[in-house]
Amino acid sequence: MRRNTLKTALLGALAGLGLGTATTEAREPFMIAPIPPNALVGVPVGANLPLDGVWVSQRNLVSWGPVLDDNGNEVGLDLEAAAAGVQLHFVPGWEILGGSYRASALVAGLRIRQEAVDPIPDFLQDDALNFALSDTLISPLNIHWELQPGIFAMAGTGVILPTGENTGRNAANDFSEVGWGAGGYTFFGQTGFSYLRDGWNLSGSFMYFHSTENPRTNYNSGDEILLTGTAMKDLGFVDDALAGFSFGPVGYYRQQITEDDNNGTFFGGQTFGKARSLGYGLAMSKRLGPVNVEFNYTREAGSRGTYSPQAFQLSFTVPLAIFDCPWRRERD
Repeated sequence: MRRNTLKTALLGALAGLGLGTATTEAREPFMIAPIPPNALVGVPVGANLPLDGVWVSQRNLVSWGPVLDDNGNEVGLDLEAAAAGVQLHFVPGWEILGGSYRASALVAGLRIRQEAVDPIPDFLQDDALNFALSDTLISPLNIHWELQPGIFAMAGTGVILPTGENTGRNAANDFSEVGWGAGGYTFFGQTGFSYLRDGWNLSGSFMYFHSTENPRTNYNSGDEILLTGTAMKDLGFVDDALAGFSFGPVGYYRQQITEDDNNGTFFGGQTFGKARSLGYGLAMSKRLGPVNVEFNYTREAGSRGTYSPQAFQLSFTVPLAIFDCPWRRERD
């Protein structure tokens, strides 16, 4: 693998294709999104897990696609990403502000292949493969309310810790080994709603992300919002054999709403435009005893200034330990 060639190609995509006018990545280049935009589609985000205890989710994601400039044109960088994550959920049965409490934490292993392709000149085209751990997401406060039978709302907050690898940016403008960690902290807030009646899962969520400066590059990515939507229906109305299978369309919209800030010399001291991702697809879920299985496929249209992939996600959520909560039993 010719790392120097790839480094030159990466810099060419950033600079030679119009740095500052037709940018490749609106957040800091080579920093992946805080949360994959399709992570919450198909999920009844308003509702808490059905039983008090400790749960684990195993989340698997595969995506592939080009990096786009601010006009939606490919800049000559293609990515293939695979992630396998483990998320722990703690549902102790506590009631806070009239709702049920949950905390969670998530970390993933990443395999990312980047390739320089057309319109990068042929003699600079090359590829590289990276393996790394992701940053760590901790969400210590989430409260879920049942507004009416089958109608739920939630609110929560959390932080993404810069525990992932941020290699290859320690020396000025050296991209010979690209790291995918953010370098700085990302704080987020979330609200969600779910209508779970008559076999429907009609859910939506809103998230707001605020990133701090990456101390290794002195680059501060702008704030972002993420909206997701789900409209799934139990297929039992088609045939009794399909009861328990839910299927339907999903979508997401991610928009950077504040400008980046570059306080250093990386990327020529310049900043990048605001990213936008618009995705749509299909999702299916099935409960198998205590195990909930979720699958979705999404692709993007109309995205700008960011990685624009197609993606498959497969997740399993199972209980590790179920609590017998006397305070909840007495209340009920």
